[in-house]
Amino acid sequence: MSATAGKRNVLFVGLELGVFEKISQSLSVSEFAVDYISGAMSAVELISLLPYDAFVAGYPLPDMELRRFLDAIRRPSSTSRQAAVVLLAPAELRREAEAFLGRGVGRVLSLTDPPEFLQQILPGLLDVAVRIPLRAVSRLEGDAGRGRNLVLCQTVNVSSTGMLIRTDQGYPLGAELAFELSLPGERKPIRGRAEVVRYTVEQKERISGVGVRFRAFEGEDRYRFESHLQELSS
Repeated sequence: MSATAGKRNVLFVGLELGVFEKISQSLSVSEFAVDYISGAMSAVELISLLPYDAFVAGYPLPDMELRRFLDAIRRPSSTSRQAAVVLLAPAELRREAEAFLGRGVGRVLSLTDPPEFLQQILPGLLDVAVRIPLRAVSRLEGDAGRGRNLVLCQTVNVSSTGMLIRTDQGYPLGAELAFELSLPGERKPIRGRAEVVRYTVEQKERISGVGVRFRAFEGEDRYRFESHLQELSS
């Protein structure tokens, strides 16, 4: 068992072998090198020797509290400190597992979700772009649990892949939103669609809001947006 150079190395931890085999087959073999270990205690020993880009862990873990496992990944001496962590939970425990979002966990999936979901979300969790502070007016349209609505918000920061938005709306993870972003100096807003990928942790980030990943832009708006990012970062 070893991490493989040239690919993203993913370690599956604390899952039944059948579940691992079913889900891991959905990952592209050209993009990911996959390892499996049944227990979290053995995984902690392994990651002290080998670096991993991502962990896919069962919830709850069979032999260790999740918080302890996350602490082992995030400790300063860990070679996997920046790794993405995805939890796979039974449907009835998904909400409980989501309490760890933003506290070392990037995404929670249900064991009943299609296996292809993991292939879809891992690249976005691994390819974290540089964030640039930006206070700008944004508008979101999506389902916040009470039907579709249009909400006026404020961005906190942006990157080439997404943005952090200050809002009290309860958008569910995975929700697709239409957005308008009014950039300083631009007469026409940037328009597109984005997916909610995380909630903020108010104790840490001191705001209530959501992180979204861009899914699509209208017309030439991606070019306009990326040109503005270059100006902000220069």
